[in-house]
Amino acid sequence: MYDDVRHWRYEPPQSDCCGVSLPPFEPTTGHLPPGEHVATWEEVVDRFGWNRRRRQLVDGLAEALALLADAGCTRVWINGGCVTAKEEPGDFDVVWDPTDLDLDRPEEDRTMITNEVQYRDAMAHLAKFEEAIANFEQEPIRAPGDHKRRALELAALRSQAADFEAEIDGYEFLRCGTQTTFEAASLAALAGALVKARIAKGWTHRQLADALGVAEQQIQRYETTEYTSASLARLCDVAGALAGTEIRETVTLSTDAA
Repeated sequence: MYDDVRHWRYEPPQSDCCGVSLPPFEPTTGHLPPGEHVATWEEVVDRFGWNRRRRQLVDGLAEALALLADAGCTRVWINGGCVTAKEEPGDFDVVWDPTDLDLDRPEEDRTMITNEVQYRDAMAHLAKFEEAIANFEQEPIRAPGDHKRRALELAALRSQAADFEAEIDGYEFLRCGTQTTFEAASLAALAGALVKARIAKGWTHRQLADALGVAEQQIQRYETTEYTSASLARLCDVAGALAGTEIRETVTLSTDAA
């Protein structure tokens, strides 16, 4: 992708993919040879995670790749200190292929924070991205052709930070309790409306479970699976337990001739 830098590209391995091997570092520079080098995830972990600091970076990279994969990404390019021979690298630099990303998926399909643990995790991730952005902006440009790569990497960091900010803002808005009516655009969206109603009421999983006379883990399973295993009667029970919150769904019949 960038002929003037050294990096590797990760793609999900195919069933017939074998014998993939990253070349050794150049002895004089500690860098990979110039060019693009394809690797499996197993090789990345084995090659670049040889000490504690590097394993921390690899673990963080794994989380980022999982988020990108969920959004439909199939290729990323990795550069930065962690793909060199440095013992204590600063970070990974990541650029991804936006071709298959589904950035226009409906709002109800986006990740939603549903409890305080997820909220604290999102806050911690946002802080890390904000720190990474600040550090990246302070780094000097090392080569004349580096502008495009830096712009893409900075845009990627800002996009990730914006996603976390949106999730955090959404949870904080629900938690303040000012919204009391939730409309489901479809039956599939009803699960999201019930989760939002619980958060707006200020209830934890345990409080809703106590109101329904079920185990807390059952409520967690319901929400994790978007209530797909719940009966209509159970959905009515959940809505009824969230007294003071109105949930609406409109059924519209098509006027087209049969």
